[in-house]
Amino acid sequence: MPDTLSKAQYKEQHISVRDDDGTRWITLDRPDALNALTKERLDALIDAIRTTPRDAGVIVLRGRPEAFSSGDDLRATADQDLEEFMSFVETIHDVARAVLDAPQIVIASLDGVVVGGGVEISSACDLRVGTTRARIGFPDADAGMSVTGGTAVLVSRIVGEGWARHLVLEGGLIGGDEAYRIGFLTVLCEDSQSLEAQTRRLAERLNGRSRVALERCKRTFVESVREPLARALMVEKQFAVECFRTGATKEFIARWLAAHAK
Repeated sequence: MPDTLSKAQYKEQHISVRDDDGTRWITLDRPDALNALTKERLDALIDAIRTTPRDAGVIVLRGRPEAFSSGDDLRATADQDLEEFMSFVETIHDVARAVLDAPQIVIASLDGVVVGGGVEISSACDLRVGTTRARIGFPDADAGMSVTGGTAVLVSRIVGEGWARHLVLEGGLIGGDEAYRIGFLTVLCEDSQSLEAQTRRLAERLNGRSRVALERCKRTFVESVREPLARALMVEKQFAVECFRTGATKEFIARWLAAHAK
């Protein structure tokens, strides 16, 4: 992949990128598929994060209304072999690394569906704001998959290990109100319009503070999780492979495709 993708290449992967007053706005823009994730789309997302102008202080990750992201694109991943699956998992991990290593403060602006890879990506962000209609969770085990993206470490640091275990093991979705109550969201908005306004105000506030100081404040948090996160990512990849080899994921995808056949 080239160092910087063109606007046309981002558009091909249903991602829009805009720089505005010190903030890079990265929008997942495939609402017909609830912003489902493919390896190519994740690669483009990583590029958009890593090529953020150095003079920008904030990155905002968001999706078009109705979904931040519904996780893996099942239609695109239905025929993956083990090597392709491992590459996809590693790319999810690379997104987390890109977010954590970015010198900018990364805000996840969450509306609608936020599940699987979508909630894993948002868990790596520095701040999470969302709407009451957000639906957040880890249904991975229903599809025969284990969690990735450093979930055990990152989500535990956000909401505590008790709630992290509950979200992953119980597997149901929680609404924005509950996500705010347990601390996964720190700002709660009524609708997408107020979410846009609150996200913009937060970005302006951050951009008005010392970027050198904020970058170092962020680094203190990142460095505190770097070693446990590295171990977690290694174990997650191993466990993801073990789950894939059972065939349960393939069976789930086949049932899903049959149920959603047009």
